[in-house]
Amino acid sequence: TNDEQRRVVVGISPIGAPAWTTTENETYEAYLEKLTALALWLISSNYTILFFPSQLIDDPPVISEIQRRLDSSGLRYDNNQIINQPINKVDDLLLQLSYTDIVVASRFHSVLFANFLCKPVLALSYSRKVKSLMVDIGLEKHCIDINAINVEDMKTLLLGLLENHNAITKHLSTRVKTYIHSLDEQYDKVFGSAVNADETGSG
Repeated sequence: TNDEQRRVVVGISPIGAPAWTTTENETYEAYLEKLTALALWLISSNYTILFFPSQLIDDPPVISEIQRRLDSSGLRYDNNQIINQPINKVDDLLLQLSYTDIVVASRFHSVLFANFLCKPVLALSYSRKVKSLMVDIGLEKHCIDINAINVEDMKTLLLGLLENHNAITKHLSTRVKTYIHSLDEQYDKVFGSAVNADETGSG
């Protein structure tokens, strides 16, 4: 392997407990353990991890806790194998997402923005809206229930995303164009008649 070859960047966007459970819940502890185990596997497999929150109050502490567990694991890794840059606005989020190759996310907006940027996503769904989004975009096989996540399943799904990266990216690009076209049509229906009426009246 060429040392200069860029590592694959896997974005990880964890979700804070208040959105779906409590910090005292066994399910939440299992979620932390499994995400940490996945992160350890990614690092030991020579991937780069890019952590990012899409909610700025509840999610950053989860990222800090996973990083703490990684640091206490004893695993040695390059400093540049973990990226965790401050995010204060949507532009920051989109910029960080642009650096990723694939994404693991739970929050609706993390999944939505990743799809919008044509980044293949493994969605750990805590809500019906997340699953509905993945079904609608045609990638429901890459969506698993947050309460039933399994490290080996996540590894398999991530490797599948990498193996089919080009095809999934192309699929997402087509779907995003369709969404944009539909949005333009709805915009014209809602606002077009009002604009036309205004122009007619101003004559």
